[in-house]
Amino acid sequence: MKNYLISLFLLNIFMALAQNTYVPDEFDYLNHNYKYLDSNFNISIDSSSFNETIRKYKFIEERIITYRDSLSVVLMTEFGDWRRTRIAELRINYSWERVGHHLWKKENEIRQLGKQLNIEQPYRLQELFYYPEGNITVIKIIEDLRKELIEKFESEDLKTMDNANLMKFAFNRNPDVLNLKIAILHRKSIERFKDRHGRLPNESEKEKLGLSCGAENCCQLDN
Repeated sequence: MKNYLISLFLLNIFMALAQNTYVPDEFDYLNHNYKYLDSNFNISIDSSSFNETIRKYKFIEERIITYRDSLSVVLMTEFGDWRRTRIAELRINYSWERVGHHLWKKENEIRQLGKQLNIEQPYRLQELFYYPEGNITVIKIIEDLRKELIEKFESEDLKTMDNANLMKFAFNRNPDVLNLKIAILHRKSIERFKDRHGRLPNESEKEKLGLSCGAENCCQLDN
């Protein structure tokens, strides 16, 4: 969840900077024959190559802990390019939950839809919604979303907005996403307090600083 919150925060920054028409990737990162990844994106790399990439591109070895961390190293071994590595990471790590946030649907609904359409990768499903290509199921879902957003936000622009920007609009106004944004900001405030004071704030300090969140364990930072 922590990694997802970070990814969500970064993704929202990019969305806030522009509302451009979706442009498909020139390179298919989900169908590339990777040297050190299998078809399910499991990592298989020798320690010599892995460590050489860490040294060459100045990764901080102590911070390489999770699959995502190791994937970054493997992709840099593959591409030797930070931009392509970042895009590949986003495509490979895309989640069913994130697709659902764009469509105002729960993760289990999106997973079921993926199975129904025989789509195994979340970002593939996202791409299909950008360009339904006559898929009746997908077209109905996106048009139902459009109607719901038009009714809720009374925006005429939504009637002619392309699917990609419609989904961005939905994502940025999804109540679950807004709550996650609040959680991110709250967590950052707690972390800043801890950095300054070497401890977590007590209840009176949280109330004074507006850091109360109502959840029993929301201020417990990961080790």
